[in-house]
Amino acid sequence: MLRLFYFLIGTFFLFIILPKWLLSDSNTKEQDELLKNIALAANKTEQFTGFEYSQKGYVKVYGARQLLSDDFIQEKISEMPFSRQAFSYSWVWDGVKNATTSALSVDRRHYFVNSYLVNYEPFKTSQPWVPYLTLVHRKKYQYDHVTYPGMQDVWQNSQQSFMNTRGDCEDHAIALADWLIAMGIDARVVLGEYKNGGHAWVVANHDGTNYLLEATDKRMKSLWRAFPLARYETDYHPKVMFNRDYLWVNESVLPTTSYSGEHWVLKSRFYKLSQKK
Repeated sequence: MLRLFYFLIGTFFLFIILPKWLLSDSNTKEQDELLKNIALAANKTEQFTGFEYSQKGYVKVYGARQLLSDDFIQEKISEMPFSRQAFSYSWVWDGVKNATTSALSVDRRHYFVNSYLVNYEPFKTSQPWVPYLTLVHRKKYQYDHVTYPGMQDVWQNSQQSFMNTRGDCEDHAIALADWLIAMGIDARVVLGEYKNGGHAWVVANHDGTNYLLEATDKRMKSLWRAFPLARYETDYHPKVMFNRDYLWVNESVLPTTSYSGEHWVLKSRFYKLSQKK
């Protein structure tokens, strides 16, 4: 009987206690490595404080005959009262509705939304969940009207978003999507509504499955399967999505949680000023 008791105790330790201890130790090492990389990224950011990525560019609108420049956009925006400039706008160009979208930058100038993904990668990593965890540690949510008094909606590009430790949903989504794209992942910033309020989030395709990454969600996740499948997130209503190059508009007349298909119409392609086509 005593032998059976010791056998059960040993089995419990071997299969219950030991795996948990090893997992805990592994998580600690993993977290230490992550925090080390965050610190390194912060130091790297300080070195780039005076460096600015150029966001100027053009878009080629599919179905239009002429290129649309951000100079033209800025000229039209400048005609508005300043109180109306601090918003994102969808544009009609050469008869094409919802041809592209622009947003006000921290330099008080409108740029195409694609340009906010400036190919900024804070540090190299082979783990696709590390960008998310890094932003969870580093960036705090704060409304734009608090960060920029008198302005309702101001966008930070991906470099600015990583440097600034506070920002709203667009800023979080832009920093996360751009980093994932740099890793070779098909990630897009999505603009739409969440529970009847304007919002921005990230959709990433991993092994043929679309995951919804809520960049403002501060609950840490370290595996793809921990992120919700986009098709089940019915509180999210996507309207526009974009990456560094392309912008799509959801033209479905019915609510959808699908981020692919004919209802997503490719509207335009963005080119940096040096890439004019």
